[in-house]
Amino acid sequence: ISRCILPEILINRCIFFVMWVKYPEIGYFDQVIKRYPNLFDQDLVIEVKRDGENVSVWKDNEVHISSRSQINASPDIVERMKQTTGFRKVLPLLRDGLIVYGELMKLRSPTGIERPRKRFQWYVFDIWDRDHFIPVDQLSDIWDEYDLPHVRVLAVDHFTPDELQKATAEWLKWCKRRHYEGIVIKTYDEKVMWKAKIKL
Repeated sequence: ISRCILPEILINRCIFFVMWVKYPEIGYFDQVIKRYPNLFDQDLVIEVKRDGENVSVWKDNEVHISSRSQINASPDIVERMKQTTGFRKVLPLLRDGLIVYGELMKLRSPTGIERPRKRFQWYVFDIWDRDHFIPVDQLSDIWDEYDLPHVRVLAVDHFTPDELQKATAEWLKWCKRRHYEGIVIKTYDEKVMWKAKIKL
């Protein structure tokens, strides 16, 4: 995970604050299995992958909006983000060290898989708290408390590799029927995540 760090001189000392953390790259199933063979000793989280843009919100002295790879999102992303219900609802949650990641949806999705919408939407999928991602059970509490739009969690369970491959195939069929791009599978213990998409 890469960090953008800003130094601040205070009382003749140099103090470093982690301002923004770039969201981890998401791999594919075969790559992940080879690299992390112990993944199946823990719960895996399966959630819907929306067809949009990775946009995060965080706060120091002011509120910032970042894109997938840029600490300062482009003006058009900022403009669309500020029109979403999710942006308004996430503001009371923000504090130093907290970064909220979500999928910013255009009126028409990039691949065309999702149905057109009348308004821009932003769906939260992860929250970083200083040095770790908040586990999914705590995320659910935050989503409920702040009434945040969020991605749908499909399952949280242990799987064998064969069970996961079969479950992935079934979830992708489910996604296709509902016009979703696919699924993301992750484990917070290893900070590993991977994706599976439907074939367009």
